[in-house]
Amino acid sequence: MIVPIFILLAAWLAAGAVTFGTAERWADFHHGLEVILWSRRMLWPMAALGAGASAVLIGWSIGQSRRRWWLIGLLPVIGLFGWRLLKQRETVWLIDSPKVVASDAATFLRDDDPVAGLYFADRAWAVPLGAMQSRRAIVLEDREHRVVVIYSPAANRLVAYSIDREFKLRDLEYIGSPGGATLLYDRRLGQFINGLTGLTPAGGKPVGFRSRLETFKCPWSVWRKSHPAGSVAQLPVNPLPERTAPAFAVVATTQPIAIASGDIADQPVNLATPAGPLLLLRDKVSGQVRAFDRHLDDDLVVRFVPNIDPKRPAARLLDADTMTGWTGLGMAVDGRPEYQGKRLSAYLVEDGLDFDTMKRWYPTLQRVEVTPDAIGKPIVPETVKPTRSRRGKR
Repeated sequence: MIVPIFILLAAWLAAGAVTFGTAERWADFHHGLEVILWSRRMLWPMAALGAGASAVLIGWSIGQSRRRWWLIGLLPVIGLFGWRLLKQRETVWLIDSPKVVASDAATFLRDDDPVAGLYFADRAWAVPLGAMQSRRAIVLEDREHRVVVIYSPAANRLVAYSIDREFKLRDLEYIGSPGGATLLYDRRLGQFINGLTGLTPAGGKPVGFRSRLETFKCPWSVWRKSHPAGSVAQLPVNPLPERTAPAFAVVATTQPIAIASGDIADQPVNLATPAGPLLLLRDKVSGQVRAFDRHLDDDLVVRFVPNIDPKRPAARLLDADTMTGWTGLGMAVDGRPEYQGKRLSAYLVEDGLDFDTMKRWYPTLQRVEVTPDAIGKPIVPETVKPTRSRRGKR
């Protein structure tokens, strides 16, 4: 009597591990991600255990003709395996080398459709965000250049990496989105890839990944106008779900920080952050957020204000300490000769991200508030007088 009970329990547990072992809810518990990774690695051994235990129980029941009612206990096993098969039919695809068209031929996009832009192979590329809702990873290639783009909708984040020729998207399997991060499994190499960080769960670079590429988001009309000779991945576009949580811009400094996207407008934002003094600025054309180190020299930190002097048309900004004129790309274009041509150190910025999801995977991420004093106010040209350089952090 006790033997068939143990056989039945083994079949139940194995079927439960196969069906629910990779459920996204595990990520809400301590060590839940480890449970998901272990369950996927043990998928086929658990499936074999469940099928084998079921076969043994069937054989034992047939041999004991008066005890065939034990077969009723296999109904949950059949139901769990059936549920697993249905889950595999979810509409999430990984697309290798989609058709690419020129900007002027991308008639399937509307002006307000958001796209993600990136640069590789000496040209600009765009990927429709509406297509990435159900296509979590795509590979773009141009001759010897290959790039994988992975999207995590909960965080609204894309990561792009140049990849080796041996890296094949067909080897990847979509596991789910535990904690809001797209999780992929390389069946050939046995490695997991966190699509939000672009790294393995242990924090290393996945085999086949080379260098990370910068991505940015903007409306299709803006990207098309800025890159008339660019290339666009031709994929079916679905409407994006409406987001209720506020969006944040994350700056990849040594101490990553997050600033509410709505607090970054046309005027320069001068911040004193745990990572040092920063300048934040939104591009007037693309809407892209840019971040720069406000150190002009090793011991000189400057404050930036908008330029409203019509006699200095090339400068979008002035620094109030040396009155040097700067472009929106962080290059000095007029003012003191010793600073002309100098470029501010730039940081990678990703805009429109979900703070809670990013904080989950980057525990050191800190939110920084923008106070009214941080926003640079224009200086009337008639009253402009160069001041002595003020040194130190403000």
